[in-house]
Amino acid sequence: WPRPADPPVGIEALAAGLEETDRNRGGGSEEYSLRDYQPGDPLRSIHWKVSSKLDRLTIRQPEGGERPEPVLLFELWGTMERLNRLLDQLGACCEWLWERGIACRLIWAGGPEGRQIFEYRAESPEDWQAFLWQVCAQPAAPDGLAASLLAAEEGRRLDENCTLYLDG
Repeated sequence: WPRPADPPVGIEALAAGLEETDRNRGGGSEEYSLRDYQPGDPLRSIHWKVSSKLDRLTIRQPEGGERPEPVLLFELWGTMERLNRLLDQLGACCEWLWERGIACRLIWAGGPEGRQIFEYRAESPEDWQAFLWQVCAQPAAPDGLAASLLAAEEGRRLDENCTLYLDG
């Protein structure tokens, strides 16, 4: 299992970029719709007055669109030492985000030749364990292509304010 590590330097900038993108999309506006709480939603979005009347947690959803989710981008190939450092960093980032009520998406380059792009949504420590079982069940390639290049080739848009690249 990965060892606990301090989150990488860029995680706080990622959270700040997430807030900035949220504000630019109308997250700070007065117009919003209501929806049921889902795991991973920030606690500060709960509409407590409506939740108490409905007897279930209800979220204020800004009309500006869905809140962007942070993306942790990485390559899952290379030496064993690099992979161990990478998983330590990745686990620390996920834990840091979950402590703040934020789910994240993991996007990585990997596969037998290190040339495939994969995605996994992580909302909790249970998701983290399932992710580890999934990726550790396959051998890592010695090298491969950059995750950002592969994501672009597949047409995945990565908001630079909401993406943190981890290199191990």
